[in-house]
Amino acid sequence: MIKLKQKKEKKTYEKKIYYSFLSFVLIICLIQVARGAYLNIAKYITLHSKYNQLKELNEEAVAKNSELKQELKDYTSYKGVEELARNNLNMAGKDEVLVIIKPPIEVEKPSDKKWYIFWQK
Repeated sequence: MIKLKQKKEKKTYEKKIYYSFLSFVLIICLIQVARGAYLNIAKYITLHSKYNQLKELNEEAVAKNSELKQELKDYTSYKGVEELARNNLNMAGKDEVLVIIKPPIEVEKPSDKKWYIFWQK
């Protein structure tokens, strides 16, 4: 009877160890799954923000490209070349006079600091 009881206790002990080990392995697996999900979500968020930035940059590039195409179209015509010459190269057309007004030059006012320093000594 004692041997039977000892065998039964040994089997229950072995079952407890087996279930404890199995629980430990399952907990580790759950931790790994949670970690993987967290990393995937973080990666998704960063990639999504980079995608949005690239999308905005692409939209800006498309707008700039269309603007440059329009400027190219304007400057290939005679009127566009004439406008470019007038604005950037300061040229005038026939029977026109070019007047350029320069901003006034600022002159430094003499300061009384020299006399003040002289009298302090």
